Amino acid sequence: MEQIWIKDGKFNELSENEAHGLKVEEKAAYMVALNGSKMDALKKEMEAKVGTEVVDELKKQFGELKEKHVEQLEKAMEEQGKTLADLRKSNAALEAPKNMSEELKHVWNAKKDEIASFIDGKSKGFNLELKTEVTRASVANNTMAHSVEGVGQIPRRSNAIIDLFSVGTVSPNSNGVVRYWEQNSQTDNAANIAESAAYPESAIDWIERTLPVEKIGDSIPVTREALEDVDFVGSEIRNFLLKNVDLRCDQQALLGTGAANQLTGVDTIAPNWAAGNFAASIDDASIYDVISTGLVQIANAGQNNAFVPNAIIMNPEDAELMRLTKDADGNYVMPMWMTQDGMSVRGVRIIENQLVPQDEAYIGDFTFGTMFGMGGVTLDVATQHGTDWLEDVTRLKASVRKALVIRNVHYGAFLHIDGIAAAQAALETP
Repeated sequence: MEQIWIKDGKFNELSENEAHGLKVEEKAAYMVALNGSKMDALKKEMEAKVGTEVVDELKKQFGELKEKHVEQLEKAMEEQGKTLADLRKSNAALEAPKNMSEELKHVWNAKKDEIASFIDGKSKGFNLELKTEVTRASVANNTMAHSVEGVGQIPRRSNAIIDLFSVGTVSPNSNGVVRYWEQNSQTDNAANIAESAAYPESAIDWIERTLPVEKIGDSIPVTREALEDVDFVGSEIRNFLLKNVDLRCDQQALLGTGAANQLTGVDTIAPNWAAGNFAASIDDASIYDVISTGLVQIANAGQNNAFVPNAIIMNPEDAELMRLTKDADGNYVMPMWMTQDGMSVRGVRIIENQLVPQDEAYIGDFTFGTMFGMGGVTLDVATQHGTDWLEDVTRLKASVRKALVIRNVHYGAFLHIDGIAAAQAALETP
């Protein structure tokens, strides 16, 4: 430890600012040196005024004065080191004393002879070393950290199907039922008529159909303490329930079976892909070929007039496999009727979604379906379920009522490719 107060072997008193800037260990040594210097000066002054006999008598008491001086200095250092002592309490791994007071006592005891020798003027100084190192681990059981705003969300798919349909609202007093009419059958016998000949006769009839409004919901029980003590829990649970209901509606729009309170989704009503006149007629049949022939099948079902497909829904892996198709020379096969980014075929956009099983796809003119809703999404909070009230449990519940109407006469606007690889094989020339 450098003793800046010693110059040319003599004590040099520091200014107030210089003394204030010393470290704890340096300040302790400086105070000892300062008091020693003052004592030497006082000794010389007394010898000059009263003679050496009085000074010798005082020397007999010096040992006692020295001890008191050390105790006073120790107390001063203990006050100055109070904060540092608190920080070092948790540093149990070190062998040095656990707090500043004990550490100073340890140092004084180990250095008392050197300090006494210095005070008596027999030495020029002494080293005061505090061995306990303060690290972040010295602050035990703390949770100090920079807090990042928001709550991380586990990734979930986005809605892809329900937004493709038109939207309708179920009117009040509907009894939870949607009713609609459509043509049941028709016979077109229009023909040319000779003079005085009878007119041909056509036929048509209609049918009334009904569809129940189904309910989709979810709930979560949560304790009162969780809602009161953690501010984000309430909003997180609410958003989670609403997302759950929304995603279930999306799933039902595509895969609902129409049974057991389910919606009647596209998978249930869509005709299956068929090779038709394209069977065994295409060389190196690809996924593009399967989709393109599917578009033709829908167009034929609508007499090339009614149905205009607007979406192709595929599993992401099948969509990528289609884009990665190469010829025998390793060149990517990109038909002219497919966009450069591979996101549409003949102007019909591709929607990638994990709801579609791998090796399957759906094509449709989704304007021929309407998703009816009875009111909006309902979010209820109650404590009346079972023993919830006694246990301070609150139950949050979200629900929505929906009915997907796709008229029977419009089923041909949709198509299900239930095996892409098998469809390729069916198109391939022998």
